[in-house]
Order: sequence, then structure tokens, then C-alpha cells
Amino acid sequence: MKRPLLIGVMLAVLQTASLTAATVYTRASGNWTSTSVWSYTDGGASCGCTPTGADVVYIRHVVNLNKHLTNGSGTLGAVTGSLNILPGGILSGSFFYDMDVRSGGSLYVCGWLLIRNLSFYNGSSVNVCASGNLLVNGSFNNRNNSDNVRIDGSMTILGSYTNGNGGIISGSGTIVVFFGPVSNPGDTYGCVNTNPCSSFPCSIQSPCGGTLAVSWVGFTAVPDGDSVQLAWTTASEEGSVRFVVQRSLDGV
Repeated sequence: MKRPLLIGVMLAVLQTASLTAATVYTRASGNWTSTSVWSYTDGGASCGCTPTGADVVYIRHVVNLNKHLTNGSGTLGAVTGSLNILPGGILSGSFFYDMDVRSGGSLYVCGWLLIRNLSFYNGSSVNVCASGNLLVNGSFNNRNNSDNVRIDGSMTILGSYTNGNGGIISGSGTIVVFFGPVSNPGDTYGCVNTNPCSSFPCSIQSPCGGTLAVSWVGFTAVPDGDSVQLAWTTASEEGSVRFVVQRSLDGV
């Protein structure tokens, strides 16, 4: 009778250990799913492992995120542990991958984070320090009552910006929203407003259809079957390294 009991105790211990989050560090640049990138010690040898969103992760190198940090089949799991992008570190989702920071999870950015869609859930903790840069290619959503978010660095959003009812975003950084609408029933930098084109009283900036800081030389339009090929030349782009020209589907 004692032997089965001992086996049962051993199985319980193993199961508990498997649920404990690991602490991992980058040791080299590469893909998130490459085992040679990660170590159990800072500056140590390869652990032969890859982290999930439930682990405590420290990034000092350039890491290519090649799976979603969300819940679902084939993903790395949403961030429920601690994801720390340290100064000089870069986590790039190549604008194809999404990230959810769920309740109990934390995101700390003092390097660069490039991601497609980004969501902060109620009970999550987010801090973008003064040297941190967060670039969202799609939509950003700080969900209702998610109030532990601080942006002291730079946050750039190419899609929509949503700070839900009861959501609080504090800090002294800069948030720039380019193409998407801004919905801010919550509190961003001490203000509540949904129309940044009408003197939005925060450090949220939006071009709002304004004139590009571009000096045009000229452009050409050439018929190509059922479409038109456009080409243009500029003399300078002031205060930027590139710009995007989009086609309107409704003529507006």
C-alpha cells in the first residue's frame, strides 16, 4: 500500500513543478522559437528551451517574434508572466503578430517593441520607460478598467487607439496616432476626449488629415490595363524618414 502512495506524491510534485514559470534571458539575437537564443541565466549557456507568455522573460538582444503572444492554438500564449525588453533590446513581431497582456501579466519596455495589434487587459501592468519605444502597426486597445499603464517613452500607433471606460494611461511620454480613429472614454494623461482633431487636450497627436511635411517635385500617372500606376518624386521629408501614400476608395 505504501508504494502507490509514494508514486502518487511524486506525480503531484512533478505536476506542480511543471506549472512554475521559468525565468529566461536572451543570450543572442534570433527567432523567439530558436532554442539557441535563450538561457536560464543572464549571459549563460543555451537552455535548449523557448519561453512562453507565462514565463519571466528578459530581452537584451534583437528577437524576432514569429508567433502570436496571444491565447489560442499554435500561439505562444498571452503574456501572463513578465516580459521585459531592456535598453538595447528589440522584440519585433514584424507587424504580423499580435500581443495580449492579460490579468496578472506585466510588460516593461525600455528598448523597442514592434507589434501588429496590442491589447492590455484589466489587471495587467505596463510600463514604457523614457527610453522605450512602442510601435503598433495595427490597433491598440487598453480595455475597460485597465488602469496600471504608464507611458513615459514613445508610443506610435498606425491604426486605431482605444482607451476603454475606466482605463487610465498615465505618464509623461508621447502617444502619436496616425491613421486610425481615437476613442478615449477612459483617461489618457489626465484627459477624456474622443476627437483629437478638435484640440485634443492631451499629449496624443494625430495628423487628422493635415498637410504632409513633404516637398513635392512631381508625379506621373500611367494607365496599366484596368489600373493606374503612380510614381512620385520628393525633394525632402521634413522631420521624418518616410511617408505612406494611401488610395481612397470613396474619393474622399
